Amino acid sequence: MKLAYRPEIDGLRTIAVLAVIAYHLEVVLGGRQLLKGGFLGVDIFFVISGFLITSIIMSEYHSPQGFSLGNFYERRARRLLPALFTVILFSFPVAWYLLLPSQLEDFAKSVLSTLAFGSNFYWHIGLQEYGAESAQLKPLLHTWTLAIEEQYYIFFPLILLTIYKWCKSHTVTILLALLLLSLQFAVYITPIDHSFSFYMLPTRFWELLTGSLLANILYYHPKAKNDTLLKKAMPFIGLFLIIHSLFFVDFESNHPGFITLLPVLGTVLIIWFGNRDELFTKVLSSKLFVGIGLISYSLYLWHYPIFAFGRIIEATPTWQNKALWLLLTFAFSLASYVLVEQPFRNKRMIKIKPFLLTSAFMTAFISLTAFSMMETGKAQEIDIKAEMHKRLIWGDGFEVCQPIRETDTLDHRGCNTSADKKNILIVGDSMAPDATRIVGNAFPNFRYIISNCGGCAPMTPKQAAETRHPERFKKISKIRYSKDALKGIDGVIIMTLMADPRYIEAYVKHLKNNGMSNVIILGNYIKVKDKVSDYYLKHNNQKSVEKLVKNNLFTAEKFINYDTLMVSIAKKYSIDFVSIKNDACSNDSDCPIFIADKPFSWDKHHYSVEFSRHLSKVMKESLFNTWLGSL
Repeated sequence: MKLAYRPEIDGLRTIAVLAVIAYHLEVVLGGRQLLKGGFLGVDIFFVISGFLITSIIMSEYHSPQGFSLGNFYERRARRLLPALFTVILFSFPVAWYLLLPSQLEDFAKSVLSTLAFGSNFYWHIGLQEYGAESAQLKPLLHTWTLAIEEQYYIFFPLILLTIYKWCKSHTVTILLALLLLSLQFAVYITPIDHSFSFYMLPTRFWELLTGSLLANILYYHPKAKNDTLLKKAMPFIGLFLIIHSLFFVDFESNHPGFITLLPVLGTVLIIWFGNRDELFTKVLSSKLFVGIGLISYSLYLWHYPIFAFGRIIEATPTWQNKALWLLLTFAFSLASYVLVEQPFRNKRMIKIKPFLLTSAFMTAFISLTAFSMMETGKAQEIDIKAEMHKRLIWGDGFEVCQPIRETDTLDHRGCNTSADKKNILIVGDSMAPDATRIVGNAFPNFRYIISNCGGCAPMTPKQAAETRHPERFKKISKIRYSKDALKGIDGVIIMTLMADPRYIEAYVKHLKNNGMSNVIILGNYIKVKDKVSDYYLKHNNQKSVEKLVKNNLFTAEKFINYDTLMVSIAKKYSIDFVSIKNDACSNDSDCPIFIADKPFSWDKHHYSVEFSRHLSKVMKESLFNTWLGSL
């Protein structure tokens, strides 16, 4: 049975790609982001891909010529690779000109992972690193969806052919079972490891399988047998489910999971029951929707690097900037579709041999260019990494025990308290080592025990359960709130980058309720949008670096207001608050960037060893005026 063209599916692609673009563009109306669930457009694409790929396989399998894996993979390569190569090639010179050394290395690695059909693995690992740059500045981040589809294209035909060979009569049952297993796994793993769930095929497989299952159902039970009432009502119900999810589901939802069923089932209903006599299908089949749908792949490929490079040039884009990005996206996409996609998909125009040779050459050229970029970035960062590593090496003349560095158990209770010295517990996120060096150099006769991990501010286990890394944060929270957490401890110092005030207040209340009155909260300093080391490497000039830092300060409200909120908590519970800015800065706009020819930080906010030692000197009096001075 020949596969019939369904224009409304191209119309669905239009909805999907415009939703994704609007989400990444961050269009705001009335103070609220428009289409805050626009990221779910990707899930619509997954269902469409599963449906079309399975329909193609089934149609060819039952044809006189039969199904050929070679022909299938060739068509997928012609569909995906030429436009992808083009986008990467155009991105190279822009990346070389705009990106800082560490960004350039990261970009080169993302190129290589994209060519290897494994960028979802790269982003799963890379974006989990604490302090990773804003995802909006990663030009090829969006290629994780291509990796998912490419992996699906590789494995699914083999799975389906195996089912057809050994148990064809149970195809729908087996696909349904695989779908439900994948969905259940997504529901289970999303709260535990959101990054894995978001980027990896096992938790996305069910979305593609939903389309595959629908293709099997429609092949053996054509739409003509469906009820007329259903054909009229179901597309509108599907539209409602999609629109509701795009407007009202946000990224903090447990996605992928049950919430993802909204756009997935909405897409299924439109494809299943759509027909030419139904109004919404007519709209989707209109020239405008079909036209945008035809260039949707190019639109998806081009929009993200254009937006990312645009945000690197202009960190706070105006609506005019965004309008320009949108215009460039459509212009490059249309050109890409006409000049690249269509010719390479035409087997008569470009035969198999020239296509394979061109693809091999482009893969080699892009890989060599990426390796060259990667080595350039690495070579420039070697000394900087050594400087950054110094902050985690203790040799300042005071005793320190930091379990996370020694055993990776996160359990500070494994540190023995001293009977001869006062024992100070330093609690915080990745800023805790900086607090230790500041206080330790001012009071070297104490023993310091650190309870910290990246991003895990002190919070209750219940609060930890609501975070992005619930299992990891619950683990350390249970330790911090345990009965023996304060055993042998003479005082507690809290330091975080900009923790939720509710977390800090809950922990302070816990300390006070358990008899700990010696508590200090340390304020924050400054945070930069980019790594200071990148400025340092690119300009190697102290004045230029100072200017860049001051022009690129992180100004989020929760960071700027952090000290004020901490002061109110300190007053409420009669504990001490010590401001770093009050002792280190001449005024709010004059905080030192360099100390002894070394920057205050080599990344965005963690203090260099030299700066921590400097703070220890200028803050000693303020620290002495707390309970530290009377221990």
